[in-house]
Amino acid sequence: MNIFDTLRRKAASSEAWPPPEVRDHWQSIEEYRRRYRNDRAELITNDPNLSTDQHKVETYVPVPWPRELCRFSSALLFSDTPQVSYAGDPSDLDDLLEVNDFGAFCIRGGIKAACDGRIGIRVLWDDDISTTVPLITAVDENQIVWDIRHGSFYAGGMVVITRQADGDKKQDIYRLLEEHTKGLVKRTLYKGVRSELGKPVPLSTVAEFADLAPEWETGLDVPTLVPWENVPGAESDLFGMGPVFNEMNEAESLLLDRGRKSIPRVFVDKSLLDETGRAQIDGIIPTGGSRVRPPLGATAGSLIETVDVKLQFAEHVDWINHIAQLMVTVAGYAPSTWGIQGETASVQRAVSGYAMKLAQLRTLLTRSAKEHMALQALGWGTAVAMTLQRGGHHVADNLPDIELGDGLPNDPLDGAQEVLFLRQAAAASTQTLVETIHPTWGPEAVQEEVNEIMDDAMMPPGTGQAQGVGPMGDVVKHLLRPGRSQKAGDGVDPTVGVE
Repeated sequence: MNIFDTLRRKAASSEAWPPPEVRDHWQSIEEYRRRYRNDRAELITNDPNLSTDQHKVETYVPVPWPRELCRFSSALLFSDTPQVSYAGDPSDLDDLLEVNDFGAFCIRGGIKAACDGRIGIRVLWDDDISTTVPLITAVDENQIVWDIRHGSFYAGGMVVITRQADGDKKQDIYRLLEEHTKGLVKRTLYKGVRSELGKPVPLSTVAEFADLAPEWETGLDVPTLVPWENVPGAESDLFGMGPVFNEMNEAESLLLDRGRKSIPRVFVDKSLLDETGRAQIDGIIPTGGSRVRPPLGATAGSLIETVDVKLQFAEHVDWINHIAQLMVTVAGYAPSTWGIQGETASVQRAVSGYAMKLAQLRTLLTRSAKEHMALQALGWGTAVAMTLQRGGHHVADNLPDIELGDGLPNDPLDGAQEVLFLRQAAAASTQTLVETIHPTWGPEAVQEEVNEIMDDAMMPPGTGQAQGVGPMGDVVKHLLRPGRSQKAGDGVDPTVGVE
């Protein structure tokens, strides 16, 4: 009996849901998601300090910083569509990436991983979507019971898919427990209520699950459920950030309260009102007691008082800016990455790209940990899908090469300087130099540029862009001609034709 059978029997015997082993963790995940959704009514309902004070409810302004942090984390990893490749760049890889829209999947998964701290990559077949390509899907953390051994090794997991009954039995909840282990997927459907797992029922009870097999032998040497940790240790980007988020919300709420209270108010003595108690202008506040004549010598102006409270806007904004800088810093980012303090907000190029990266070192270090975990998850998830698609067994044989963008703007001057140094040291080929100075170009554009450079190099000295190069163009073109290996040490004499 494996851990999933044990957990399922324990849950079925006690009929408690969620299982005690994950109840607190799933509750924490829901709190992170609540902050990410940033629904004002939902946040007020779940905060007793707000819901019991009507004035705080009226002025409450929740700032969607949690959502922005999670979206920024994903954008930092996937500023460009990840480049996935195998030896020979097989066509079945193109089909896999196209059907699953791999770029969009990475962005969505990055956001979920940053919010939840960990998600699952679930690989499955669905003939209604594709009969030749398996699907790569993202599963929320509070839908998975992981089988973690020795503290950090994953031996599979159990996915929980919940559906609510229709009609008069809306209180009934169906839960599909899908166990992913090495070489096998087992499915069991339960009918219960919100706080109870209930009893097993046939898969055909729910039309959505009717075509699923109770057991599926995958033939793989790893499970078809792959963990994607946000950082090593599976911490959410929102972990421990609650007090800072609350302070930011309080600051914005107080700014709104101050703005409303700074509206000029006109107080008028009641003796100046007409017999019906009305005035000729709007927006006044009557004051005073019974309607009597004003004292002798008093004028109408002395019975009118205008109160204009100063907003102190600049000081309040400085406070908000301080909280924002504190927030991004403790979240693991350099303030300059967010354009805080105007260091990177200017459109003028004041510093080099290298200096900019030094200023954003904290951000790069945070990204490094996220990048490692993302590459691990995406690599194994893609390998599982490719192995299923090819009908193989050893998933490690299909691990791809994945390249991510650095998430930072490229500096053309830095690239030009790097190319100059490499050319002077004869340490790089023409193709490598073109790829360095044009990192966003595809293979066809790079090859076209290389060909033009070669053509210019073969022109008589003094007539082309590369003046004085002469017959060196033949040498480089010989090394780069189609079908020839460009790896170092391939036995080609680079001095051919120089004589």
